[in-house]
Amino acid sequence: MIVRCTICVALCATLLPEIGFAQTTRPTRQPGGRPTVGAQRASRPPVARSRVPASSASMRKTAQPKIYPVSPELDALLREWEVSSSKVTKLSGEHRRRVYDMVFKVEKIAMGKFYHEVPDKGRIDIEPVKIPEGSKSKRVKDGKPFALISDMREKWICDGKNIIEVNEPEKSATFMSIPPRGQGENIMNGPLPFLFGMEADKAKMRYQLKLIGDKVNPNTRRREIEIQAFPRWATDGQNWHEARIILDHPTFLPLHVKLVDSGKTKETVFSFRNLKVNKRNLGEIVFSKSPFRPNLRGYKINTLSPEKSVSPRPPVGQDEVLVPSVAEFTIDDAKARLKQAGLIVAKQYVRGGPAPMSRLVHKIKDVVPRPGIVVKRGSVVKLVVFERPTKQ
Repeated sequence: MIVRCTICVALCATLLPEIGFAQTTRPTRQPGGRPTVGAQRASRPPVARSRVPASSASMRKTAQPKIYPVSPELDALLREWEVSSSKVTKLSGEHRRRVYDMVFKVEKIAMGKFYHEVPDKGRIDIEPVKIPEGSKSKRVKDGKPFALISDMREKWICDGKNIIEVNEPEKSATFMSIPPRGQGENIMNGPLPFLFGMEADKAKMRYQLKLIGDKVNPNTRRREIEIQAFPRWATDGQNWHEARIILDHPTFLPLHVKLVDSGKTKETVFSFRNLKVNKRNLGEIVFSKSPFRPNLRGYKINTLSPEKSVSPRPPVGQDEVLVPSVAEFTIDDAKARLKQAGLIVAKQYVRGGPAPMSRLVHKIKDVVPRPGIVVKRGSVVKLVVFERPTKQ
């Protein structure tokens, strides 16, 4: 899913776990259940080509995705946001991330910096923080506060052709190539394209949008706009269930972004500050060259090729469900997500081979049947689990 105003976070943090899905093709059904253009033509009687002038053929009606209406207030804001976003070519700043794990009742905190450059470059550095002794999470469940811990160090970079995960402690980097059709402007087809300043009509086409907040912050005396989004397409719903974004007005820069995963077991909240727009260098002085071209001399380089993307059809009945992706989940998290989707997890796992990096050991590589496949509710699925690499 996924701001041309805003954040490389959606590109790097949420797009990456679904790399095999992020560069999706058009779904087999358009929103509202309309068949594709090809399906319509198949149902029509053949027409002799000689009887159809070229001018008439060019004006032939084709099925268009439905643009759903929103309130007049939100429609005006979406168009204002579109205009404002089109003026942003570079964006950088600081962030604070909180991840709430609903299964294990844990809140993880991290902070860092991010960089974004139109049309397809992004970087996010995530650093652990020191938790003061005695601190407690404000998130409470069943009368008990969540455990409060520091998150791990991460670094994700997208240079337009590759998505790079840099593991500083292990001095290694993993490159995942982006298929040509997913490069450049096509990044808008990712799971959170509305976060990158999608056109107003496209946003209304793909998402159920609602204006849930429009007020002046008493501390900053700035107007803040809060928008809630739910996916209409199955290809988006496979990655996330709900998104909320709070924007500063009139700049329409992001202040806070909340993402709820499709299994409703995890919430990720980003808060931003010290945002810099269209700065000429965008960190080149700090990074010597560019934040999107890291110095990896002496690092061990791994290469992963994303699998071919698929176009899953949406569920067609109460007894059918879409197999969700649980890539890089822990086994317990994967079981919880699949169970919530209405599926049964087999007791025996499928060996997924050596993990390409240490943090993926005993994490989920894939699920069988594959994510995006429509199956009967109550079907049995198997987890494919990464193993510990064998020492040479």
